[in-house]
Amino acid sequence: MRALAFARSVSEYVKTKGVSVDPWGLLLGLGFTRESPYIALYHLERLGFVDNGKLTEKGRELVDIALTLANMIVEDSPGHWPSYSKVLGHALYVLVDWRMSMRSSEEALEYARRLLETLRRLKEEDEELYRDVMIRLPRYDFEDESDPLTLIKELRDVREGARHRG
Repeated sequence: MRALAFARSVSEYVKTKGVSVDPWGLLLGLGFTRESPYIALYHLERLGFVDNGKLTEKGRELVDIALTLANMIVEDSPGHWPSYSKVLGHALYVLVDWRMSMRSSEEALEYARRLLETLRRLKEEDEELYRDVMIRLPRYDFEDESDPLTLIKELRDVREGARHRG
């Protein structure tokens, strides 16, 4: 029930921004297993983004960043996105600290801001790599793999290696 309360809190908050999000759709986008939304909620609570199922002030800041990322996914990731609710869930999933490496909400927010800036810069400097990243971001299992910035670095390294060999 806490996960649904959290999703409803997100839905209510984004409604103030003129965005309609179905809480169930958001939960569907928040990972690739049934347990993922609950694990994500644990990490969001651990960092102070959620308290008793409700977004905190820092949680609203994270959702604002997730909204920006969701819009980037819809605009720049190939494929059909029938549910914005699920895309926003994916964006939140990308921003969760699955490695438990961050100690505070401010550290996690700084990471999220750095991710957005990296994506914006990548779009300007290397659109092919940017598209490659945007294909993977909403489909990548961050629970078991690397974090988003490491994924970008790894994709860049693979491309650089391919250029040197080719």
